[in-house]
Amino acid sequence: MSSNIAEDQLDAEWDHYRQHKRYPTNWPGLCAAPGVGSWNVTIVDASEGGFGLSSDLPLPVGAEFTISIDQVGEFACAIAWKADGRCGLKLLPVAGMISDSDTAGLALGLDAIAPSSG
Repeated sequence: MSSNIAEDQLDAEWDHYRQHKRYPTNWPGLCAAPGVGSWNVTIVDASEGGFGLSSDLPLPVGAEFTISIDQVGEFACAIAWKADGRCGLKLLPVAGMISDSDTAGLALGLDAIAPSSG
């Protein structure tokens, strides 16, 4: 239990550095890197800037690939950080995949499905 408290405290400390509000999720996803492989993942949080995964990926920080999320879409992304068996993905603008308006739409959608905190 103390592990979860420590993770929550670490997340709270980093929140003031984050550019976008994060929303808790529990979405299955599929990461795919051409010529390298694909991996099933669980997305534990999402924002208009990226996703947090509950697992690590066998790729280095900075590696670019796609993540597919059922009923949400496919996104180009890069590994922004890796720590303690988790990693963060940064969404990348790629022609034909995600535009600034799509990113803003993702933010609105996340806000609409976010669990109420009351």
